[in-house]
Amino acid sequence: MKISMLLICLLSSISMHASFDIFFSKHSGNIAFHVDFNEGSKSNHQGLEWRYAGLCQELNAYLESTKSQEVEIEFNVSYYPYSMCKCCQIQLTRSGNVYFIDILYDDLSLDEYKTLIEYCLHKDWTSFVCQNPSKGFQKLSKKKLFERIEALSIEIKPFTSQRYIVDSLGGMSIQYFGDSLGMMIDHKDIEVDPLGFMDGVKSLQDRYLFEDNGVIYVMNEKGVEVNRQVLNESKHRFFISSYRLWANIYNDGIAYSYSYEQNRFIKVMKP
Repeated sequence: MKISMLLICLLSSISMHASFDIFFSKHSGNIAFHVDFNEGSKSNHQGLEWRYAGLCQELNAYLESTKSQEVEIEFNVSYYPYSMCKCCQIQLTRSGNVYFIDILYDDLSLDEYKTLIEYCLHKDWTSFVCQNPSKGFQKLSKKKLFERIEALSIEIKPFTSQRYIVDSLGGMSIQYFGDSLGMMIDHKDIEVDPLGFMDGVKSLQDRYLFEDNGVIYVMNEKGVEVNRQVLNESKHRFFISSYRLWANIYNDGIAYSYSYEQNRFIKVMKP
């Protein structure tokens, strides 16, 4: 018997009219995430992609560790992480062999995702609708849902997390472990949080450039920092374009150029 589980995030009437201009999908085995969010949000595109790529692999491995011979589960998850509403709303419904879990306004932790897997596999699973036609969405839907799950004494099964490589470039890799991201260069851990990288990692011959929390870092192939530039305009999103002997760091109105030969940053106006 095959059970397909589809997790979809829906928008309320308020956010339905919002403009979403970032969309990506991540798949691993029987897990899939479809993510939409507004480019104008405070987060970034690349860091979220890495996080969901690792989360997919982690949840798929957990799913394989819990399934019986009669059950196969497939997830498609959509999540709108940014909106004006700060309350997380979750809705569970079913159509035939397809389960729908709608997550609105907020993300879930790794353990919460695993708990939902266990709930959907439970023999006493029932639908959970958080929208009343006359009253709209219930603000405490997430709390109410997990109270129901707790009443069933559902627990996450013991599981050993693994380290997953979600991106690599030469001797650099971005890794996911325990719902956190890490960066390694030449097998050396770099003390940064890739979730905050605005435009990924770019290579410039034997060096790597990336932005983390308003600072452009330049690392050599051994993972040693050789230069950095604080971006006073860090509230804006910066992009990095690398060439053979230089790299440009820019946004809508200001730019820096990094010289490989001189190993220095020059602040210039955008052409």
